[in-house]
Amino acid sequence: MSAEISAYVFICENAIEDKTSVLSAFRIVDVFYVPPQADLPEVGPKIGVSLHILGSIKVLDTDSDEHAIELRVRRLNSDKDTPIGEPVKRKFSSDRVPEAPPSINIHAILAFVPKQAGVHRVVLLLDGTEVANTLFTIAERPADSDVFRP
Repeated sequence: MSAEISAYVFICENAIEDKTSVLSAFRIVDVFYVPPQADLPEVGPKIGVSLHILGSIKVLDTDSDEHAIELRVRRLNSDKDTPIGEPVKRKFSSDRVPEAPPSINIHAILAFVPKQAGVHRVVLLLDGTEVANTLFTIAERPADSDVFRP
């Protein structure tokens, strides 16, 4: 496989995949608001955050092997990564457009109840090596605002 790699990962509120396997992202964002702690009920359902993560890795040339792609999330004040699902095994492909660089795409949904506000990092790995990352923030919604999300 080529050492020439182009990779990205980003976060959006929603994504859909059409019948031709093309992904569309809606509302690319990096801040998710939660109610102030004082507004949360002590008992009952907790308010969670749901976000979609899209990633793509392209190479100039490749082998025919399967490669593991994986997404992980980490708080910036922590060294601990949390996997977002299991690693996915895929081969690089340019079947739909033979002239294009072979690629692997990934789409995951991360849904969780935030325990702490702050900055988090999402990391995209190829065969265990980080190839891209992005940041997102969980922030307490201002008390005088009715905004839940940006």
